[in-house]
Amino acid sequence: MSIIKKTITTLIITFITVFSNIQSVSALDTNNFYFKDATFDYYLEKTDTGSNLHVKEVLTAVFPDSNQNHGITRTIPFTNQGGKNITAESEDALNLTVTRNDNYEPISKTEKNNNGYYTFYIGDSSTYVHGEQVYTLEYDFSNVITEFTADGQMTWNGKDAATQELYWDTNGTGWFQKFNHLTANLHLPTDIAKNLGSGTSCYVGSYGASNNGSDISSHCKVSSNDETTYNTSAANSSLAKSAETVITFETSNLSAGENLTFAVAFAAGTFIVPQPKQSYTLLIFSIVIVTLCMLIIVMAAGKYQKSVKEKKSYNKGLFVKPEYVPPKGLTVAEAGEIYIKSSKPSFVATL
Repeated sequence: MSIIKKTITTLIITFITVFSNIQSVSALDTNNFYFKDATFDYYLEKTDTGSNLHVKEVLTAVFPDSNQNHGITRTIPFTNQGGKNITAESEDALNLTVTRNDNYEPISKTEKNNNGYYTFYIGDSSTYVHGEQVYTLEYDFSNVITEFTADGQMTWNGKDAATQELYWDTNGTGWFQKFNHLTANLHLPTDIAKNLGSGTSCYVGSYGASNNGSDISSHCKVSSNDETTYNTSAANSSLAKSAETVITFETSNLSAGENLTFAVAFAAGTFIVPQPKQSYTLLIFSIVIVTLCMLIIVMAAGKYQKSVKEKKSYNKGLFVKPEYVPPKGLTVAEAGEIYIKSSKPSFVATL
């Protein structure tokens, strides 16, 4: 009986130890924190050559008390229009600045992904962060407006354009953390706001998600300091527009990997939409690869030709051509008759 009790006790202790280790590992997971709040402010303006978008995002992160995190990782895309257009030609063009609790915060490392993203590792590798921390990031984009024809085809420079649109992801789908609350404010000066169309909407979901028959936009609330910007039948439609129109998109309880996307339509001709600035990285890479392949083929062909020539020369040196010289004082026919005793005519030997 005592042996059974001892065995059971050992199993219980083992189970508790394993469970504690699992909990300990989970607690040390650097993704084990969340965002209490996130506010994104987008300032859109027209330029002589296109459009600019200044972004200010305030992320309130809540970290555990254990020493596991040095900061946050922020992934920022530098393309739009399905990767066809470059919105930040370089890391420097982003003009990224970061503060934590209103103090300068370093960027320890930056990575560029050829799929169109910069990843910034924000924080001091020698310092841990605990509890509630407020990160403020500011950066810039250019040529953010997309233009479409009446049948929905993308176009540029106003050619057969029927409408223009700002289609934008806010927090993005790359987070491993949840967001308790998220707000996105689009700031529009009067000269842009007066050209707003009727296609203002927002969506919430993970990468590749679709509504599948349900209204995914129901998780996102749209409002404005002037309701006429998104609701033509608003009660205050007779009110004059303010110097700045702000359209607000809001949602709560975003799970890890979920993003808020908003879309705002404008009348054709509101912005200049230049031909997309293509990224030549892939093209240059392809040219280099093709050139290397051709060089390898040429070198291989030259080596093969040299090898064949050397082999041919060597074999040629091994062969001694036969020479048939008739005995002195005899013709070929006479020698044939004497030595071969052939029954064939003598002219064969002569030939």
